[in-house]
Amino acid sequence: MWWQQVEQAGIDRFVLVGHSYGGMVITGVATNLGARIDALVYLDAFVPEDGDALWDLASDFERKHYIDAQRDAHQDWSRPCRSFKTRSVNATRC
Repeated sequence: MWWQQVEQAGIDRFVLVGHSYGGMVITGVATNLGARIDALVYLDAFVPEDGDALWDLASDFERKHYIDAQRDAHQDWSRPCRSFKTRSVNATRC
């Protein structure tokens, strides 16, 4: 499981940051690794209570957006994917 990767990497203490739907994700991670987490940071994110689903927290506008995005994403599978220019980032400078 994913939390075993954290243990195998030797990560003892960390801060989790979740943006948007990531708030749901970090809340789930905290249930498994809570003792190792120094802080949870919800950056413009959903903040669920125990038992909440995204659909419970989303507004009517957001629900419509999710439904429309799924419908629109499957309308034309014949379009080629955009090509992306790759760029390298020097991680030591971050």
